[in-house]
Amino acid sequence: MRHIRNVLILACLLMLGTIGLVRSTTVAPIPFVVSQWFNANGQPCAGCLLYTYQAGTTMAQATYSDALGTMLNANPVVLNSSGRANVFVTSLAYKFVLTTANGVTVWTIDNVTSSALALLATNNVWSGTQEFQNTVTFDSTPVFNTGFTAGGPVNLTLGGSLAGTFSGSPTFSGTPNFAGGLSVSSLTLSGQLTSTVTTGTAPFVVSSTTEVANLNAAMLEGDTWEAPGTIGSTTPSTAVFTTSSCTTSCTIDGVTISGTPSAGQVLTASSSSVAGWAAGPAVPVQAFYSATLSGTVNVSATTPTTVLTQAVTMPSAGCPCRAMISYGFQMTNSSQGTATSWISDGAVEYAAADWGINAANLLHNGLQTMDISPVTYANSAAVTFTLTVESSVANVVQVGHNFGSAPSYLHVSIIPSN
Repeated sequence: MRHIRNVLILACLLMLGTIGLVRSTTVAPIPFVVSQWFNANGQPCAGCLLYTYQAGTTMAQATYSDALGTMLNANPVVLNSSGRANVFVTSLAYKFVLTTANGVTVWTIDNVTSSALALLATNNVWSGTQEFQNTVTFDSTPVFNTGFTAGGPVNLTLGGSLAGTFSGSPTFSGTPNFAGGLSVSSLTLSGQLTSTVTTGTAPFVVSSTTEVANLNAAMLEGDTWEAPGTIGSTTPSTAVFTTSSCTTSCTIDGVTISGTPSAGQVLTASSSSVAGWAAGPAVPVQAFYSATLSGTVNVSATTPTTVLTQAVTMPSAGCPCRAMISYGFQMTNSSQGTATSWISDGAVEYAAADWGINAANLLHNGLQTMDISPVTYANSAAVTFTLTVESSVANVVQVGHNFGSAPSYLHVSIIPSN
C-alpha cells in the first residue's frame, strides 16, 4: 500500500510539473525597493548619512522617496535605526558616499546607474518591434532606422535621424533629419516650410494639374501681376484677342496710337493703316492680294459679268480673319442707263455700288469703293473673291484699264477679326 501511495504522489508531481511548464512565463527577482546599509562592523548603519552626487563630481544630485519622483529626499539621506531609507534614482549616473552619523566615511562608489533605467540611459539597438503606449520624450538624439509606432505623443526635443514608417502622433519639436526623404499621405504644417535646395533643382514637384486655391506667389517666370511680361515676347509669339481695349494708348509695329478712335475707322488697302488718327500709324495686314485688268470686258444688258477674280488662302495662324476689299475701274458706254457692281466670296455678296450713265459714249467714267467682309474666315481657308458688274444699258458697256490714267483693280487685304 505504501508503494502504491508513493507512485500516486509521484504521478501528481509530474502532472504539476507539466502544468507548470505549460504556464511558464518570464520572471525576475523582486527589486530592492527599501534598501538597507551596514557599517564597517556589519551592523545596521543606524543614523548614517547617504550623500548623492553627480557621477565623478561633488555636485549634489537629487533622489526621491517615492516611485513617481515627486518627493525629494534630503541630501544627505538620513538612514533610520535599521539603516534603511527609500531612495529612488533617475536615469542619470550617480556617485554615492555613505558616512556614519559623525561623518566617518563607510564607503564611496561612483558611476552608478539604476539597472531598471539602463535601457534608456545607454546606447541601445532594438532589433524587435517597439511600441510606446504613452507619452515618450527623447532628450538625446535618437536614431530610428525602421520607424516606430506610438500610442501617445512622441517628443524629439533634440531632433534625430529618422527613417522608416511612423504612425501615431509623433511631435518633432527639434530638427529631425530624414536622410532617406519624407513620404506622408497628408502633411499639415503650423510653421514655415523652408527649402535649402540649390539653384538648378526644383524645390518641389507637383504632379497634379488641379488648381491650387489661394496660392500667393510673388513671382512667376520672372514676372508679377504688377509687372507682367510682354505679350508675344515668348512662345507663342502671336497673340490673338477676341476683344482688345487700350485705355491710354496702343503700340503697333513701333507706332503708338493714342486717343479714342471713332466708330467706323478701318484699314485702307493701299496704306494698311488705321484711318482717323492724326499720325496715321501702320497696322499690320496679315496678307495682301492684288489683281488688275489687262484688257477690256464687255458687259451686256441685264447680264452679270465677271470683271476680276482673286484667289486667297487665309494665314495658317491668327484667324478668324476678315477680308478688306477695295476695287476701282474705268468704263465707257454707248447709251444712258445704270450699272451695279459687287463682290462675292461664293456664298456672301457685299461691297455693292450703283452708278448712273448719263450720256452716250462717255469716256473716263470711274468708280471706286471699299468694304470689309461681313463674315470671318478660318485659318488656311481658301476663298475666291469675284468682282461682278451688271448694266441696264441695252448696248455694250466696256470696263477696262485703258480709258483713264489708273488701271482697273481688285485689292484684298486679310486683317484680324477685331
